[in-house]
Amino acid sequence: MKILLPMILTLAALLAIAGAACGDDDASPATPTSSAAETTPAATNLKPPDSELPAAGICAGAPASSPATVEFHVDVPAPRCQRVLPSTHIRLVNKIERTVDFQLGVFRGTLAPGADATSGLPAGEFLAPGVHGILSTAYGDGSSLVGSGELWLQAGASPAGGN
Repeated sequence: MKILLPMILTLAALLAIAGAACGDDDASPATPTSSAAETTPAATNLKPPDSELPAAGICAGAPASSPATVEFHVDVPAPRCQRVLPSTHIRLVNKIERTVDFQLGVFRGTLAPGADATSGLPAGEFLAPGVHGILSTAYGDGSSLVGSGELWLQAGASPAGGN
């Protein structure tokens, strides 16, 4: 018993140290420009797509210039779906009269009424090709993150056309 107790305590300490060293990659800061995940991206850190095709049916064409803007309105986001290129930055705008939390991979934060935030990295550096749902507290009861529009990252596409 005298030998077993120190071994158990040593094992517990090693497990605690290993757990702290591994950390939680999803715990990146809310401001994308200071996020360790966004400032040192790697292909393995890309958020996988939620689907291959958008739920909205029609998806607006990629903007001719960066950033691609999605606005949170009282009833629905505008646009509900937008195509983006890997080189496009993402801008989210709060058009409702309460604070909104949002999350899109490592791009996370809180928007006061009327405020906006732009991703510190282009979409292709934190999102894998495919359709990504933007999560926010703009809809539903406002207490949990729910689907709030979609971005369709298209690798190698040109900035033209819809659907």
